[in-house]
Amino acid sequence: MKNINSMSDAAQLLTRILRFLEIRPRSEYEVRTRLSRYGSTDEQTTAIINKLHSLKFLDDQTFVRYLVDSRRSQGRSTRIIASELARHGIPREQIVSSLGGIAQDRATLKKLVVRKSHLPREKLLTYLARRGFAWDLIREALSGYNDSINRNS
Repeated sequence: MKNINSMSDAAQLLTRILRFLEIRPRSEYEVRTRLSRYGSTDEQTTAIINKLHSLKFLDDQTFVRYLVDSRRSQGRSTRIIASELARHGIPREQIVSSLGGIAQDRATLKKLVVRKSHLPREKLLTYLARRGFAWDLIREALSGYNDSINRNS
């Protein structure tokens, strides 16, 4: 009887985790944490994680691509994205290999400066700083921004 009950517990855990994965891709760390919160045993957690990997429902690389693309489209800096990936349990080596670095930050900054060109310089500067961009990159982007404004006036 206990074996049947534990099987139904495992099935319920799997169903709950599948619902959790429907919303967006998740990291293995997030799934392990959620299973722990649901009261899963170590054996159940390992079995469910292995099952999700075999079904290709759980893949940290897919999660990293999703999060990087999502945050880049929101105008987040590499530093902010790296921090968020670390919070989701992604190893540092994978974070470094998946982010474009300074060149990517420059491209994102250019897009943000164009998109937010209606803002006064000081507001734009603080907006970019809140997005996690380095001060030297902000200064570089805004110096070009001021030149283009002066030419258009």
